[in-house]
Amino acid sequence: MFFRTCQSLRDPAKLVANSRLSVQIASKLPLILTTMPPCVLSPGLVDDTLVGLEDGGNVSSVFYHLFRLFEELLGVGRDEESSASPGDRVCLSASDRATVIVAYVALALKWGRLAYLLKGVKLLLENGDELNGARFESLGPLFRELAATSIERPQIAFGEEEQPCGYLMSFGKGDHGKLGHGQCSHVSCQEGNCTENKMVPTMIAATRDVLFRKIDSLSTHSIAITAKGEAMAWGNGDKYRLGHGSSSKEYTPRTIEFLSLKGRVRDLACGLGHTLALIESGELYAWGNGSNGRLGLGDTNDRSSPTRSNGASIAPVRFRHIFCGASHSLGLSWDGRAYAWGKNNQGQCGHGHTNDQWTIQEIESFRDTEEGEEEEFVVYAAGGWEHTLFCTASGRVYSCGCGYKDSRRAGIPPVLGHGDCDRRLKPTSVQALDDTHEEVVKVACGWDHSLAVTANGRVYTWGSGANGKLGHGDEESFDIPTLVRCMDGKKVKDAKAGCEHTVFLTYDHELWTCGQGDSGRLGHGDSQTRKRPTKIELF
Repeated sequence: MFFRTCQSLRDPAKLVANSRLSVQIASKLPLILTTMPPCVLSPGLVDDTLVGLEDGGNVSSVFYHLFRLFEELLGVGRDEESSASPGDRVCLSASDRATVIVAYVALALKWGRLAYLLKGVKLLLENGDELNGARFESLGPLFRELAATSIERPQIAFGEEEQPCGYLMSFGKGDHGKLGHGQCSHVSCQEGNCTENKMVPTMIAATRDVLFRKIDSLSTHSIAITAKGEAMAWGNGDKYRLGHGSSSKEYTPRTIEFLSLKGRVRDLACGLGHTLALIESGELYAWGNGSNGRLGLGDTNDRSSPTRSNGASIAPVRFRHIFCGASHSLGLSWDGRAYAWGKNNQGQCGHGHTNDQWTIQEIESFRDTEEGEEEEFVVYAAGGWEHTLFCTASGRVYSCGCGYKDSRRAGIPPVLGHGDCDRRLKPTSVQALDDTHEEVVKVACGWDHSLAVTANGRVYTWGSGANGKLGHGDEESFDIPTLVRCMDGKKVKDAKAGCEHTVFLTYDHELWTCGQGDSGRLGHGDSQTRKRPTKIELF
């Protein structure tokens, strides 16, 4: 809501009319900023890669819009950036102008970006006569905070692409403490089975001073990586899936100490009862439920703590990304090769058979190309209940696993996207997506539905349409990928599929959800089912 207010205050046609409210916000801002966690650790609030581009003015950031609002009020850079006409320009009193300058400097100190700090210094030098010592008292805590901040770039992910960081929020069904908000006053919680739900996105108080760059959750436990590369896990501890060495539940995020001794965590993934972690050095660790060989350790035994699983072979695989299905695991190497292990009753591991895979095994079909064809390099993957999707560097999507024709789930709409219910024991290209001539960059698997996100921000869904989770405005099921027209005009950056709901993240940093709304899982403050993607207004 505050973000929308900041946007509206910058409306050129209303800049003068809104100036009184803008100055009031400026007067309160220094105190508000001192109560926030250190914002030098908050790169997720703005996408710096967009600043300076033609559409830089559309960057969805509270900080960005506040900076621009104050610059408009002060007349900074009018010739180059201001969209206000001469008649719309604001004439502030000396006192109000001083208030806005102090707010601008406070914002720059909190954000810690050099460009804004330099602008703040310039404003102070140019307007020194309008300021007095009393006005600077509110800046003292911010100066001290900036001076005490250690130099680090948490948003840079181990030398790769920039990854935004942010604070941890959760919503939906709270059984087993998987939302991370601690034990509540419910009788069920006192009995060790917390069921408190959160109907809207709620910041996790236990980690309010910690930034995170990745989260994952499935069924009853959750995991996350901090900006510093530490792994945390909470929720249901059954089968040792949390990696803390016991089967106890954790109601708030807890650091996995064993991994902290091994180095910075690069990637995490969780399945139905098991968890994987990838260390920056390339070592893969697995723990939890070992059924079907899903840990890749050559047996079906459970592991109570992280155990290295990619070092047994003569030439250990150095993974770049890891993913989990419900009961199988996936890994992508730096040279674009795909590996799968674990439950394989429907061919979801893609090895051409239906025997469980107890060790890490490369999916060779991606390299078995016909004469004249280039080898496919896999860059992204997703695992569902009994199916798997792969995304290649060429923008193609491959699927394998259950087609629901000959399984205990017969009758469920197919999730492989080939237009039939036959299972595929090897990854097979999804022709319907090939025919769109669009480059797919992300895929996601739910229990019985699938998603694909293209490079130009369009999203395709298929499988079961129950509860409207495909986002087409109805409950119709589709056996081939179908464009989600309801998201036209919204450039989708990523998408995730739950059991009965779907989440879309746009480049404008908006979160849209659809599907079953039970327990507040859609984040709209109620339990209503939504058949069309609906924006979570809290953001």
